[in-house]
Amino acid sequence: MISRRVWTQEQPASRGAEARALGIAGANDSPMKKEYDFSQGERGKFCREDAVPNLPIYLDGDNRAFIEEVAQLKKREVSTAVNEPIRSDRELLRTVE
Repeated sequence: MISRRVWTQEQPASRGAEARALGIAGANDSPMKKEYDFSQGERGKFCREDAVPNLPIYLDGDNRAFIEEVAQLKKREVSTAVNEPIRSDRELLRTVE
């Protein structure tokens, strides 16, 4: 059975609110407003249409350790140590085709 938790005014809506409700030191004392006025807002103000997302790539632990070691030995950034072999493999694969 799936249970639903209904938030009421008395229940904290976040961990910060929960911490404040419990009186935990260091909890944020400035809770969010109930409403915000976006009538003067400008849609897309900080979004660029030509932006290209830079997606994270997650390596297995052994591959990450190897690449970090190679980067350190060659005194290069980890991203360079990852991209160089990919570029050379791409060129090799193009010649095989």
